[in-house]
Amino acid sequence: GVFDVAVVDPPWDMDKIERDTRPDQVAFDYPVMTVEEIADEVGSHLDRHLASHGHIFLWTVQKYLPCSFQLIEQWGLNYCCTLTWHKTGGFQPFNLPQFNSEFVIYARKGSPKFLSTKDFPTCFGGDRRRHSEKPEKFYETLRKVTGGRRLDMFARGPHEGFISWGKEAAQVVQQ
Repeated sequence: GVFDVAVVDPPWDMDKIERDTRPDQVAFDYPVMTVEEIADEVGSHLDRHLASHGHIFLWTVQKYLPCSFQLIEQWGLNYCCTLTWHKTGGFQPFNLPQFNSEFVIYARKGSPKFLSTKDFPTCFGGDRRRHSEKPEKFYETLRKVTGGRRLDMFARGPHEGFISWGKEAAQVVQQ
């Protein structure tokens, strides 16, 4: 079908960090994709399933932030702003700051309208959950500010008001 809102949380190709303190971190519990695979797969689905006036929310991390802007352009979308999730805690590489934030690139196709922009900040908080699982606060906000059909691509869990799609979709329904 056609969707008015698409949340895209690509399974970015990243290595799990192995440390003595967390020796069980060998691989992610979901399949990852290269940037090229994400570009092709997400792009083809947006072409076919995004309304002519649609909202797109692309989740990304520090490593893939520059590439995310390129994908938005490649998909023919118009960049609007970047939202920031301030997480409780986060991964800290050696000799670098703690990565306690993730980003949501907001772009659009055509001229979609928001139902309301009250209580719609570009920075939001939320506790960390399972790896790559996004905060419910984000979905609550989108339910308030957007209307129509909503798609959650590469969902890590079910969210009221969103249709889940992706490699884990069957697992999401069972959780």
